[in-house]
Amino acid sequence: MVLTNLVEYALFNREALVRFEPFARGEFADLYREIRQVADPWEALRRIEDRTPRHGLDRRFYEDLKRWYARLTEVRFREGLSEPEKAEKRVLLLNKFVFAQTLEDHALIPFRFLRNKYEEARRLWGPKGTAKVAEAFLRGVDEWFYAFYDTELFQDSFLEHLEQDPKNLEDFLLAMEEILGFGAWQATFGQGLLHYNYRAIDEDVFGKAYETFLAQGRKEGGIYYTPSSLTALMAKMAVEETLWPRARELDRALGEERYDEAEARARDLTQVAFLDPAAGSGSFLVKILREVVEVYAYLEERTRWALELQEGLFLPPAQARAREAVLKVRDILGFSGLWPDPKVLSRLILRHLVAVDLDTRALDVARVNLWKEAIKLAPKAFRYTNLGQVGHALPDLRLNLIHGDTLLSPPRGEVLKALAPRSADLKRLWSLREAYLRNPLDHAPLEEALALKDQLRKDLNLGDGTFLELEFFWLFFDPEGEPLPNSGAHVVIGNPPWENVKPFKKEYAARFPQFFGEDFSKFALDDKEFERRFQEALKDQGFREGWEAYQESRRMYAGFLKERYPLMGQGDPSLQKAFLARALELAREAVVFLVPSNFHTDLGARLLRETILKKRILALLSFENRGKRWFADVHPQFKFDLLAFRMDQPSQGTFPARFYIRKEEEWNRHFPYPLDTLERFSPWAKGLVEFRYHGDIPLASAIRGTHPLLGELGYEFGTDFHMTNDKRLFREASSSLPSLLEGKSVHQYNPRFEPPRYGVDPSEGYEELLRRELARLKGHYQELAKRKGLGAKEAKAFVRDQLAKAEERFRRGAWRLPHQLPRLVWRDVARSTDERTLIAARVPAGVFLGNTLNYVRPYRYRVGEEEVDQEVVPEEEFLYLLALFNSFVLDYYLRLRTTSHVNIFFLRELPIPMPDPGLKARVVALAKKVEASLAQNREDRAELEALIAREVFHLTRCQFARVLATFRFGQVDRELLRLSLKGF
Repeated sequence: MVLTNLVEYALFNREALVRFEPFARGEFADLYREIRQVADPWEALRRIEDRTPRHGLDRRFYEDLKRWYARLTEVRFREGLSEPEKAEKRVLLLNKFVFAQTLEDHALIPFRFLRNKYEEARRLWGPKGTAKVAEAFLRGVDEWFYAFYDTELFQDSFLEHLEQDPKNLEDFLLAMEEILGFGAWQATFGQGLLHYNYRAIDEDVFGKAYETFLAQGRKEGGIYYTPSSLTALMAKMAVEETLWPRARELDRALGEERYDEAEARARDLTQVAFLDPAAGSGSFLVKILREVVEVYAYLEERTRWALELQEGLFLPPAQARAREAVLKVRDILGFSGLWPDPKVLSRLILRHLVAVDLDTRALDVARVNLWKEAIKLAPKAFRYTNLGQVGHALPDLRLNLIHGDTLLSPPRGEVLKALAPRSADLKRLWSLREAYLRNPLDHAPLEEALALKDQLRKDLNLGDGTFLELEFFWLFFDPEGEPLPNSGAHVVIGNPPWENVKPFKKEYAARFPQFFGEDFSKFALDDKEFERRFQEALKDQGFREGWEAYQESRRMYAGFLKERYPLMGQGDPSLQKAFLARALELAREAVVFLVPSNFHTDLGARLLRETILKKRILALLSFENRGKRWFADVHPQFKFDLLAFRMDQPSQGTFPARFYIRKEEEWNRHFPYPLDTLERFSPWAKGLVEFRYHGDIPLASAIRGTHPLLGELGYEFGTDFHMTNDKRLFREASSSLPSLLEGKSVHQYNPRFEPPRYGVDPSEGYEELLRRELARLKGHYQELAKRKGLGAKEAKAFVRDQLAKAEERFRRGAWRLPHQLPRLVWRDVARSTDERTLIAARVPAGVFLGNTLNYVRPYRYRVGEEEVDQEVVPEEEFLYLLALFNSFVLDYYLRLRTTSHVNIFFLRELPIPMPDPGLKARVVALAKKVEASLAQNREDRAELEALIAREVFHLTRCQFARVLATFRFGQVDRELLRLSLKGF
């Protein structure tokens, strides 16, 4: 509706029925000009509606999608369908309706198509009952769409999978009315699937809603929808790096009359493939398709002249040869008379896009997204009145989108060996795919290829793995069925799950709404309430047995990944590291991935990092989740990397890098990152330093200096009890029990920052720590036995005797366990974007520590020629380290490295200056004063900060000011910053 006084206008849509306010306002003259330009008032108003931002549209669509899906769960299916199969049927039905309504909203099918089909079914078949109405409506929709668009989406009848009793079918019809919005209430208030504007629901709104819905309860599994701006950037990178250079070289070859080369380059261009190994709803695929279409549009425009020259027109020989060569290139590229037409777009999708995902429902959504995008790219060509006798207007994607686990595959050599005897079948597969590409409107070659692939799987007994060498055979074998020397997808792109492979209670619990609720998710219940319900659910035999089986399956999968992908390195196996290792196997030319930022920092990723940094890095862009909140469901202080690199080119010595990106305009402000800094700043972990600006490099170099690293000074590090694995030892905190301190229990110089939650029985705690300490000592005694030259039997007896003596020393107090001495501790959980990152304190003897507090061991073991001695570290050493740890200088330095944890390997690589005794004594004396006041005396603290910066690290005042300027997060003590600089 339009309201106007001929000076201004206000536009209203159906949403005004609920809240009466215009969705757009403006000058009437502007509206008039737009209507004249478009020559269609209705289309002009729709365009204004499409341009209007829809805040919260993705959230509303997601909530409605949940409700529609839940309504379909009330309808009963026939026996024999598994729960995953039922879920897929429900998603397919919703996809049908969304696809149909998208075409209507783009004016490609008759207006009110679904509503008219439904009303017609009601009118003609109502007297015959509910079953006939539902059958007539769904059959009419399926038959019409299959006749014109012929996608696999409309091949399956939802109705035939339902129990056929009248009550169930009546309930299904009512459900459809509610979902589509045919009911009187829904029609009046614009509620239902048909009442959305699908011109505004692109692949990101649609895909995000579906992925959020499908992954509900699995956020602990690391599944998050990638923001549109990032998928678009990554797709552009991938195509710019691979397809555009080929297109420009092809254009140049034609211009320079190198026609044979031009034909070869055209064939090469058509073979470039982009693989998303964890595709989800296909957002990356859609963005790549747009970029690919841009490349082909460029080539089509550059070669169209040959098509436009009239046939039979006399041409000079050179021009005639040029026209003939260009027409041949156009034929290789697949151009027909029109650009773009359905056949060309189908070829582009089938040639260039391949994907894998574990979730069949997500792949169904990916198909719909690709079909919708193809239609939007050529709306006139896909209008039903222009399809005429065209069949199969949209491509069948069963060869390109594969259901499976990309990681669950033997090494390529084993797969190629298994397939080697079947080269004739592979050659046949090649020819069938080529036939289908020549004419995507003819599905006969495709059906034969799919059947042949199925037969090969059975004959070779390939089991449950995902064998991409067979699935995407054209990327691994030549047309003769022989292995390609350089095989795989040209680009592997995506955002694989961010998950450590271990059992997650909440992921398992999401399968049981009867215990945890229909809307259960990771954040639906607090930890205590969830644990109570989980323990209650374990009383159910089916739940308990399933939990045991689930844990075992995760352990087996973790074991497989560790063995299969040794580049994953240390620590828990994680999917992001496994996918990176797999991408190194699958990519010919480039990898463009989104991964957690621990890729570039953590010791556990060292092997992968070293392997990748030997290649040419196209970009390493590190984002923080603050501000824009790229991932709304992820903690704002989380960081992640956009990593792009070439597989076929060596390192250039520097690469484009940028850290702490918060806004889109910042990702182009990268700087050349020097790789030679790795050895100097991180000799053990080989982690990247997160320089915010290029100017940080000389500042960090000044702090690093030539000082020894902490790990070179003979200190050892440890933890006491794991907060989960050792919780049997914990009791409610009381004055009668030694405290169990956690990370939040301490702050800088303050061991009593928060009261403890737990205590530990002193006897139980002592025995557990003694057992662990003796296990550590065993290694020292084995080393001593080796020095003595003892044989295996003698060494075993020697170690046993020495351990018995050591235990006796501990029990009579000659030696101490760590908790029996004061200890220097630091918080493990701290981010570079926190108020302070390196938070250290000295805790008194007699307390125990949770694993969120690491500590420097208060003694060392000296292995001599005859025995092992325990040597207590002097208090002065710990006070000196305490001062350095809590200093702004070292905190700044550490912030350049850490992500979300201050791990031991970060501490080991901190530079520790060795000043003269007088200066060290001054630092220690000041540290003691600051500690005594629990860091409340700003003047003493500021004097200590200035002393460390000026005389210990030899920074200039300008450098120290730069250090202090970086502390701007949270409730930073601004006065302390001012006094520290003033005292420099």
